[in-house]
Amino acid sequence: MVRQRGSAAVSFAYMLAVGEKEIRASFVNCSKGEASRLNLPRDLAEQPWDDLDFLGWRDPGAPDRSYLW
Repeated sequence: MVRQRGSAAVSFAYMLAVGEKEIRASFVNCSKGEASRLNLPRDLAEQPWDDLDFLGWRDPGAPDRSYLW
């Protein structure tokens, strides 16, 4: 989205809602098996997508592992 502010255009970006399939497919630095086993947020469908700049979460099965999407 672009809005005009005075003489300058200001661009606003927002996240589009994504599902489990899109997130798993985006992990290119691991095997398909690893991507299928990673834990996604349980409340993925309820995320406030329009308000997010990024999606981040920790893996409850591996507390030292976190993801940023």
